[in-house]
Amino acid sequence: MKSQFKIVFAIFLSLLVVVTVDGQTRKGKRKTTSKPKMTVPTFRYNNPIPDYPTDTYSQELLVAAESGDVDAQVLLGICYEDGKGIAKDDSKALYWYELAADGGDAYAMAYAGIMYVVGNGCDKNVSKGFRLIQKSANQGNRVGEVYLGDCYYRGVDGEPDVLKAWEWYKKASEQGSKTAKNRIEEILADEENGFIVTYNPAAWNTEPKAWGVAKKINTPSAYSKYLELYPYGLHSREAEDAYMESTVRKVSSGNYAKLPEGQKVRQSYDSYSNDKSTNNTKYDIEVIYTGPERKRIIIPKGETRSVRLKNGYYEIVAKTVKRTTVHNYYGEMTFDGDYVNEFYIRTTYGY
Repeated sequence: MKSQFKIVFAIFLSLLVVVTVDGQTRKGKRKTTSKPKMTVPTFRYNNPIPDYPTDTYSQELLVAAESGDVDAQVLLGICYEDGKGIAKDDSKALYWYELAADGGDAYAMAYAGIMYVVGNGCDKNVSKGFRLIQKSANQGNRVGEVYLGDCYYRGVDGEPDVLKAWEWYKKASEQGSKTAKNRIEEILADEENGFIVTYNPAAWNTEPKAWGVAKKINTPSAYSKYLELYPYGLHSREAEDAYMESTVRKVSSGNYAKLPEGQKVRQSYDSYSNDKSTNNTKYDIEVIYTGPERKRIIIPKGETRSVRLKNGYYEIVAKTVKRTTVHNYYGEMTFDGDYVNEFYIRTTYGY
């Protein structure tokens, strides 16, 4: 790329709009495969032998729900949400879930919460949805625990927190949730998140030990941890370079979005170029340049930063500082003048 690049970030959070988990139908017995869904434990009835069908809409189910049977209310909500025996209607599904949640049903709290987070059958209200899911999880409901783990993992109501997500996935896994077990395996398989959840402070309690561990692991997270613990350590400059190189290596060899070309504003008349970037996104952005020299800058949201670089070919990575669910961007560029960049973002939340 021989011209300035303009980045348009497109975020696609990959949390699923949920209805079932662990291969079981929510509080029912029929397996659903029409769309990807998360898991829910087998339904426990308030009535040992209910006198209404539990897998489809019926007049008997409606009468039971209207009479205040909390289990029937949840099942009726599922019928409306999934279109089981009646026309699909998310707003009616939410109505029955909320009635059941008001009656103390932890499953209903999780189901209603997820609808508010996604905006199904209602205006999206992430904070309200998060509180309902949190209340379900705090009652020991494994569905709520999985959903709460997902909220923390994706940063649905704040910054992502892999450690908190890990804690809730572990709780749900101990109750037999296959979905939680899959989430745990996913975290461990990711070198960054796996490092975070398996971090052992004793191995990093001196600078020489920390540097040895960082080099052995050889990932951006490891070098970042060294720099966090020993910002003025003997190997801090080497760690900084290794962090930048390993980040570029990881992003360029993985699934990334390509940095689009942009506009050059001035030809270089010496051996240096200037790159001025404005962050018009909702997140703090880290930009890494590796080439004739290595540099990285942090651009807070809504602010502008400039970097002076020796002319030449560079590999460039742009990534958010904390959001693990946002696409990383990678590009190549030959600097030989002055450039002005703008970082944009368009968010499309599925969860």
